[in-house]
Amino acid sequence: VACAGDPVCFEVEVENETGVGDVYYRWEFSLDGISWVNLTSSSIYSGQFNGEFCIQNTTGLYGIYYRCRAYTSNCDVAYSGIFHLNLNGPYTFSQQPEDVEICIDDAEEVSFSAEVEYPFPSFQEPDYQWQMSADHGNSWEDVDADQPDFSNTFSGINTNLLSVKTAIVLSGYQFRLRAFAGDCEEYSEPATMTISDRPCLFTNGWPNIPYDEIDLPTDGDEDLTMLVAPNPAHDEIFVSISQSTPEGKASIKVLNLQGQVIDVQTIDLKNRLQLDLQKYLPGIYFLVLERGGKILGRSRFVKQ
Repeated sequence: VACAGDPVCFEVEVENETGVGDVYYRWEFSLDGISWVNLTSSSIYSGQFNGEFCIQNTTGLYGIYYRCRAYTSNCDVAYSGIFHLNLNGPYTFSQQPEDVEICIDDAEEVSFSAEVEYPFPSFQEPDYQWQMSADHGNSWEDVDADQPDFSNTFSGINTNLLSVKTAIVLSGYQFRLRAFAGDCEEYSEPATMTISDRPCLFTNGWPNIPYDEIDLPTDGDEDLTMLVAPNPAHDEIFVSISQSTPEGKASIKVLNLQGQVIDVQTIDLKNRLQLDLQKYLPGIYFLVLERGGKILGRSRFVKQ
């Protein structure tokens, strides 16, 4: 068994019991172990006519059979045993683990995941082992679910999905996945877990997000400033427009974090709008002011 792409060598020794004639070698290959063909000259082969035969690059040679035919000028012929070339990998990561930022008061689990691909003829499926680093990737150690300092912190350490209970001591740690079989191994890119000390807000069905990292939806150029007060609010908010407000009416759309429009109100641009929040779940919401298909302004508020 070898790693796909690595070099391998096979070696035989022959005794000429009759002592008549010189011994010659010819290596052969087979796709099924039954029908055999002489190996010809190739940039990846060396030693086809010697007792030691080497393959410089085994990429794509899954499951090929090899043997050596030894013969003399006296027509004596002998065949070696059969060498079956089994290859593992190559293992490649089609999905890398992503960085995670969570809030200091978040007690829920976070996870890191990766996806590994490998050719169908690969001799073995890979095993998995998550590793972690406390010094920015300079040194790595296997994640151990029974490690005293991190008791009950990790699960899934030998799968492609690692779950980590948030612990302040893990802020800044990096995690990566090792995929391996025998001596063949590949590593994912590292992902960093950061625990933010900024205040966080919780929205039903959404993870905690640092408030100052939330970007408003973007679509067009806004001209007006929307003022929202109080913010955060419990029962209601008042929305007013900046002093350079044109006359007429416009619509205000209320969007949730998923970008779904959950409410639409009409506002006189010269007056302020009172918005009842009692039917809203606690969380973060966006306000988009539109008229004639153009976005005039935008803002956000927090329902507590």
